[in-house]
Amino acid sequence: MLQIFEKTFSLMIPPVCPVCKENVIDPSREIVCQSCFRKLSLQFVDSGHIRWAGTVPVYFSMVYSDTVKRLIQLFKFENFESIGRFLARVMMNKLEEEQVNFDYIVYIPSHPARIREKGSYPTKFLARELSHLSGRPVLHILKATRYRKSQTSARDRSANVHGAFQVTGEYIPDVTLLIVDDVITTGSTMAEAGRVLREAGYEKLVGIATAGKGKP
Repeated sequence: MLQIFEKTFSLMIPPVCPVCKENVIDPSREIVCQSCFRKLSLQFVDSGHIRWAGTVPVYFSMVYSDTVKRLIQLFKFENFESIGRFLARVMMNKLEEEQVNFDYIVYIPSHPARIREKGSYPTKFLARELSHLSGRPVLHILKATRYRKSQTSARDRSANVHGAFQVTGEYIPDVTLLIVDDVITTGSTMAEAGRVLREAGYEKLVGIATAGKGKP
C-alpha cells in the first residue's frame, strides 16, 4: 500500500515541508519531508477499517494523529491546494481499495459566514477532486442552514449539528451517494447529513473522510 501512496506525491508542491519546515529532498515528488512522510505512512489505516456515523458507514484513509492533523489544518486554514489534491488522492485510494461503488458525490456543507472566516471550502474542494479522479459528478444538494460554532465534546457536537443541514434540488431515485468530509471525530456531522439525506429519499449512503479520530 505504501507504494500506492508514494505515487500521489507527483504534484507541484513547495520545496519546504509544510509540516516541519525542513527542506524536501525531491520537490517534484514529495509533499512532505521523508521524516514526516514516515510518520504519516504509519497512520494509513488497513483494509476493512470503517466507522459508523448514525446509519452511514464511513471509510477513512488515516488515523487523526498530530502529523495528519497538522497537514489537514494547513489545507483547511492556509489553503494549500497541493495538500488538498494529495489528500483527495489518498481518499480515492481508500475507496478503490475497499471497492466502494457510488453514483454521485455530495459534501458536508459550510455556512457562507464560515467560508468567509476560513477563506476556503475544504469539503467542496475534496469533493471536486474526487469527482475528477473518479469521473462521478458532484451534487450540490446539501446546504448549511445556520452557522455552526466549533465544539469539543460529543454532546455539544451532536446538539450543534442537529437541524444544521437541508437538502435542495430534485430527488434522483435509486442512486448511491458518497458523502465527503475532511475529518470524522464523533461522527455527529456525518450522521446528521445522512439523516437529512434519508429523509429526502436517499437510502444508499456511504461516507469518506481523510482521517478518523482513533482506530475503529
